[in-house]
Amino acid sequence: MKKRIALLLAGILLITSMITVFSGCKKNEENTDGIDMSNNSVVSDEEKVQYNREPEDLGGFELNLLTVKSGQWNMHTDVAPTAFNGETVNSAVYERNEMVKSLYNANIVAHEDAEYYSMTARLSQDQLSGENQYDAAYVEGSSVISLVTQDSLKNLYEVPELQLDQEWWSQLIKKEATLGSGKYSTLYFTQSNLSLTAFDLTWCVYFNKGVHEKQQIEDLYALVDNGQWTIEKMKTIAHDVASLNTDDSFTYNAEGSAFYGITTYWNGAKALLDGGNIQFVASDVNGDPISNIANERFTNLTQDLARLFGEPGTFTYGGPSSDGKTPGNASDYIKIFNAGRSLFCVAEVKSSVSDFKSFSGEFGILPLPKYDDLQSGYRSWVNYLAPVLVIPNTIDDTTLHNTAILLDALSFYSDRDVLPAYYETVLKGRGAKDAESVEMLDRINQTKSFDASIAYGWSRQFSEVLSQTILAGVTDVSSLVGTYDTMITNNIKETLDKIYRD
Repeated sequence: MKKRIALLLAGILLITSMITVFSGCKKNEENTDGIDMSNNSVVSDEEKVQYNREPEDLGGFELNLLTVKSGQWNMHTDVAPTAFNGETVNSAVYERNEMVKSLYNANIVAHEDAEYYSMTARLSQDQLSGENQYDAAYVEGSSVISLVTQDSLKNLYEVPELQLDQEWWSQLIKKEATLGSGKYSTLYFTQSNLSLTAFDLTWCVYFNKGVHEKQQIEDLYALVDNGQWTIEKMKTIAHDVASLNTDDSFTYNAEGSAFYGITTYWNGAKALLDGGNIQFVASDVNGDPISNIANERFTNLTQDLARLFGEPGTFTYGGPSSDGKTPGNASDYIKIFNAGRSLFCVAEVKSSVSDFKSFSGEFGILPLPKYDDLQSGYRSWVNYLAPVLVIPNTIDDTTLHNTAILLDALSFYSDRDVLPAYYETVLKGRGAKDAESVEMLDRINQTKSFDASIAYGWSRQFSEVLSQTILAGVTDVSSLVGTYDTMITNNIKETLDKIYRD
């Protein structure tokens, strides 16, 4: 881990240097990136981690990739920019592609003409029409089930050119999206940093460094490293820093002065549930999905989160009518954190770039807390709407081979060369580019999780109802569990009947 962090730090320095050169900056122009450019410890090509395969001449093959519309939800959507525009991530992606195109004698074309919520339908229509113009595609995670049940997608385990056991493919997502076991294992979608959209939509915890220092709060990075960053620890710290100041109550007032421990919006409940290692669906001994909500751990975690969200001051939703127990305006959590009126903010990684531009001072980034210190590791929830990578089953064997070769190589070089640029963008102006900051982002990247039960349509309705219940501070979820345990079981059966109908 330490070697990886050192390489990423050096990569950030190299990326910044490259951008400065390519942008034609004046030699004496002031450096405003917050990086000591006198440090020349950049990584040479020979020192970089090398891909474990030799390049293969693909004879001018063109990879046609259906991808997310440029700028969607302020995400870093570009996977095949056609020109260098000077922006940090764009530049790194462009350089990655140019290198891969040269190594493999191939071209990479992104088809970005789809509205996001129509991408699944677009891929389906492409197959039904017989055009087959897309070799791979990014589609909305929560609607991928329609392609699965139509038998439209390749089983990725049957594509040996994809090295799915390697770290440049998300291991948690692979594990939890897999159906069956052994020779019957089936995986219809996956994610990697080939596209940074999944990382953009990964949830984390921001903290106000100024407040942290002023209140003399314990070392939060050390808590993470020691495995002691838990929901209970987060709640205790949040409770201790909450203050009415001159306000009469903790009811949110945009003109008020009350200070809150934690703020977020409704998906924050889903994120913290997943961070606590709760999956709505688990696997039985055969690898088949089964409902996983009628158990003690699930009940305990939902009750603990409801108590957290139901405590005025410790948490607020924001919004003019909010007392910490009822939903407020969706964007008020941004105003609260930007105004320096909360210690913690539970939000997506992309918020650093898109939402917190007006934040004054510095903030730090932490992974989502574990449920307790017995939990084996951290989990970083990827929003269920995040794009997932699929391969249509209508492409021929040669196209499949070439497509998979390129997808795997691009994913590797994304981890090695693009991530430092992404980290630089997320951290720019918000804190020192130190090992701790980079380590937290890398930990979040390595622990990305994606609730496959929502993607497959088994628990989508339950997750929505449950999150609203928790946010309202309601601790008794027994009736919900009783109702939806049966519903999830029936949904699973319906899906499996369609998949294995033959």
